[in-house]
Amino acid sequence: MPYKKFNIVVLGVMLLFSTLLAACGTKAKEDTAAKGTPAAAASTPAASAKAADAAPTTRVFKDLLGHEVTIPTNPKRVIVDQFMGHLLALGVKPVGAASYQFDAAFLKEPAAGVENIGNPVSKEKMLALNPDLIILQDEGAAVKMYDDLSKIAPTIVLSYAGADSQNVLEQLRQIGDIVGKKQEAEQWITKYEAKAKQYREQVAKVIGPEKTFSIVELWAKQTVVYGKNFGRGGYNLYDALQLSPPKAVKTEMFDQNKNWLEVTMESLPKYVGDYIFLTANAGENSAARLKELMDNPVWKSLPAVKNNHVYQMNTSEIFPGDPISVDKQLDIQAKLLLELTAK
Repeated sequence: MPYKKFNIVVLGVMLLFSTLLAACGTKAKEDTAAKGTPAAAASTPAASAKAADAAPTTRVFKDLLGHEVTIPTNPKRVIVDQFMGHLLALGVKPVGAASYQFDAAFLKEPAAGVENIGNPVSKEKMLALNPDLIILQDEGAAVKMYDDLSKIAPTIVLSYAGADSQNVLEQLRQIGDIVGKKQEAEQWITKYEAKAKQYREQVAKVIGPEKTFSIVELWAKQTVVYGKNFGRGGYNLYDALQLSPPKAVKTEMFDQNKNWLEVTMESLPKYVGDYIFLTANAGENSAARLKELMDNPVWKSLPAVKNNHVYQMNTSEIFPGDPISVDKQLDIQAKLLLELTAK
């Protein structure tokens, strides 16, 4: 073979061999990237589905009464007796709730579509709603039916207003954890606390720190003073706005973890402060009870009454202690204080 022709053949073979080597190297890199890089592997539909399948669908939750209950990590069909407003604040609409929850003025609109399961709750209605989780308060009538209800769906009991009750924000965090909405709970709390800080600073400019505040409610035959964690705007007054209770309220209620205290008319001056938030919760007898109170000489003698520092509240608005209601109550209470002191 002539020398020139031989060189051309050799050169051609070498070029072909180089091309094959380059192609193999590129393919090896591609295989390594596809197989060895976690991000690449996870991006495939099969890998994503596998990761989703690996996430636990249930967890064990130990409730207030010591029950260790296996609950869904992300429940979709929740029934409550008391905590409807907490769920709604997290963007979770329960499938059913006890009838008294629907009396709350600020829950009527967001609760549209939630089934009223009565009070006492109807086991038949609950069963028909096919829940995957039931949440009960510790002091309600439904907790007495725990054994029966727990046969319908996983059932847990939380404290709402007992001596060991949490405040509304702590309750929201707990329920956010239970229903897989921790982030939503923190976002809600951050927004609420920012609003409370603004109001607190405004109120502090017009009302001195020595002033005291009370919550009084009239029942059919009793007069009751409330504390921090039993609705009636107590959390807003004493925690969010950081206003002070009368000494007797602090020592006999706050320091002893009592949420409410029945008092006599003769002892009432001991428990009321410079400002009073007043409600009548006696049904059709509420108007008569209010007149009876306002005609009483003891009531008329109170400094808060003489100074026109009494705020008569709408019961359906101020009664509940859920996050949505508490947020709306804060607007009402702060604005009342600012308007009255501006006069």
